[in-house]
Amino acid sequence: MSAKTDLLVANRRVSFSVAAPQVLGSDFGSVLVNARLNYDLASRLGYSPSQLHNLVYPYIKNNPGVSNDPRSYEYIEVTKPGGSTTLLGLPWIVESSILTAESTTWQYQISNMGIVESQLLDEWLKTNGFKTFTKIALDNT
Repeated sequence: MSAKTDLLVANRRVSFSVAAPQVLGSDFGSVLVNARLNYDLASRLGYSPSQLHNLVYPYIKNNPGVSNDPRSYEYIEVTKPGGSTTLLGLPWIVESSILTAESTTWQYQISNMGIVESQLLDEWLKTNGFKTFTKIALDNT
């Protein structure tokens, strides 16, 4: 996985989207990560990783590096704001959508940027999970 999934650690509040909301639901805003688990531990806790994998795999099978072996990847247990807990495989999470509750507002001022570069930056931000941002042109030189 990537540096983004490294944010999915115990006792951290995060928000993200999943690749198969039809199966897993879409309510993963401000969830608390309880634990990062392997297949065996998730099974011992009463989850059915194989059954969940079989439901989710058709939606993620074309993603690069995704295995059809539910034992081959890690899982997280999360608690939703309403108090329910659920198990998610890391490949089921849209990595670019992962945000931590420790997020804050940042302001950058970039000089000598053209319109094309500004549009490319907008696209990069959107692609990497930053859906809400404000752009202000300070001058027209």
